[in-house]
Amino acid sequence: MPRWVYGIHPVEEVLLKKGGECDLLLIKKDNNNKALKRIEALAHKENIRVRFAEPAELSRTCDDGNHQGVAARLPDYRYADFHDWLEGLKAKSPMPDVLVLDELQDPHNLGAVLRSADCFGIGGVVIGRERSVQVTETVVRTSAGAADWVPVAQAVNTVRALEDLKQAGYWIVGTVVGAETSIYQLKLDFPCVFVMGSEEKGLRQLVRSHCDYLVGLPSVGHVDSLNVSVATGIVLSENFRRKNGL
Repeated sequence: MPRWVYGIHPVEEVLLKKGGECDLLLIKKDNNNKALKRIEALAHKENIRVRFAEPAELSRTCDDGNHQGVAARLPDYRYADFHDWLEGLKAKSPMPDVLVLDELQDPHNLGAVLRSADCFGIGGVVIGRERSVQVTETVVRTSAGAADWVPVAQAVNTVRALEDLKQAGYWIVGTVVGAETSIYQLKLDFPCVFVMGSEEKGLRQLVRSHCDYLVGLPSVGHVDSLNVSVATGIVLSENFRRKNGL
C-alpha cells in the first residue's frame, strides 16, 4: 500500500530527497501560498504528476491530519538492509555513530527520535522487527521528513545486532536511570552505539549486559526519568557537541 506524506515541510523534504519515488502530489485548489507554489514547481521539475484537490479530499487522504494544503504519495517505507547498511558504515572514516532502540512502542517517540538522529548526524537507527514500533505514516509525519533521511534497519535480534556492531568497531553505550556515570562524564572519543530503552521498562537486562558503558542523565526534578525522545535528544546533542569541539 502507498503511504502519504503531508504538510509543507515534510513534503518539501521528501521531494528533495525522494522525488523520483513520488508518483502523485495533491495541492489545495485556488491557493496562492508561496510555499505551495515552490513545492508545485519542484514537483514539475521532478516530473511528478500534480493534481489540485478540494480541502475535503486532502483531509480524507491525510486522515484529517494537518496537511497544510499538500500531500505526496510514496511507496511503502523501505527499511535498510542491516548487513549492507553496516558494511557502508564500516567503509566510512570516521564511522558515523548509531542509535539502537530497544522495544520502543510509541510512533510519536520514534518520529521524534528520528528527527534528533538527523539533526545530530547519526548514521542510522536500528529497531527490532518484533515487539517494537515500526515506521508508519505517524512516524514519518512526526519526524518532519527525517524518516526519509535517516536509514532505519530492522534487527531480528537486538542483542545479535549489538554484537555485530561491536565486531565492526563500535562501543555500546546504554542509557539507564540511576547509572553511576553520566553522559557528561563519559569521554565519547570512540565510535558509539547509543542504546535507548522502551517507554515503560527501559533497557532489558540482556541488552544492558551487552553494553560497554551504562550512562544516565543527571537531574534535580521530582520525576526520575525523561521521555525517551527527549532523553535521546540530550544524549545525541552532547555527543555531537563533544565530537565537533563545540
